[in-house]
This record gives sequence, C-alpha cells and structure tokens, in this order.
Amino acid sequence: MKYKLKLASHYQQLAFTLIEVMLVIGFIATLVMLASPSLSSFFQRNKLTSEVNQFSSQLQLAKSVAASQFIYVIICPTQDRASCGGRWADEIIIFTDQNDNSVVDVNDKILASYKVGSPIEIYANRDKVRFAPINTASTSAATITLCLNDNIKQALVISNVGRIRLELDKDKIDCSY
Repeated sequence: MKYKLKLASHYQQLAFTLIEVMLVIGFIATLVMLASPSLSSFFQRNKLTSEVNQFSSQLQLAKSVAASQFIYVIICPTQDRASCGGRWADEIIIFTDQNDNSVVDVNDKILASYKVGSPIEIYANRDKVRFAPINTASTSAATITLCLNDNIKQALVISNVGRIRLELDKDKIDCSY
C-alpha cells in the first residue's frame, strides 16, 4: 500500500480584493450617472400625468353634475372663491350656476376647489369652462394646457358638447400663453 502525501493547499479566498470592490463601485457609479437624467425626466412626466388625471377628474365631476342635475356648472380660476377671475395656476373652483352669471350666488353650490402643484403651470384659452345640461350644445369649448417645461406638457381638450380628451399631438400644445 502506497501512501500519498497531501500537500497543503492554498488558502481559500473568503472576501473580495480591494481592486474588485473598486471596479464594482466604479461600474455602479457609471450606471447611475447614465440613468439619472432619464430618471429625473421620468419622475417629471409622471408628476404631470398625475396632475392631468386629477384635473380631468374635476372636469368629469362638473360634466356629470351638469347632466345629472340638469344645471349649468362652471369651472374657473378664482382669487376669492366667490367669482371667476385670476390665473388658472391659482385656485380653481367648480360650482353650480343657477342664473348663468359666473358668480357664486346664494343658490349656487361650490362642488369642489382644486389647486395644481407649484412647478406646473396651467394655461387655458378661456376664462372659464361651462358645462351645460344634457342635450344642449352650449358647453364652452376649451383647451387647458398643463406645462412643466417646453418638453414636458399635456393638454385637455373640451368639445362644445362636453367631450373631454387628451391632446396627443405635442406640436399642437402651446405653453407660451
């Protein structure tokens, strides 16, 4: 019987070397630097989309109340919650308008108020948006634009029969009102 001598093997490596750790950190830092501009843009687009969806739901509320209660409903910017006036980037109120004078009277009811987040600007081609009762075509047509900058923008278009849609052609959206 022959005996074999076992030679001592090399020590097993239990950790990473400093060079390997530095290479991995450098690789991760490069990936983060490449992804951060698109990630920032992603968050900005999501913020704007969220605001557009919320504004659209306010418009849908006004349209629904006008149709169900057979009454005119006004959406407009306000400074005092009593009448229309001011910038769309300020507070916006939604109210029933019994006598169609665009002022919150005793018989009128404020349905909601809404304020858009600060970096987002709102522009509209009308002073107010009026939803008429069903089967009438006297709803005011309007385009409401929400802009974060010239590249990140969306618009809601309201037809004269009250249809609300999102403008898909970015070239038709103007943020320079």
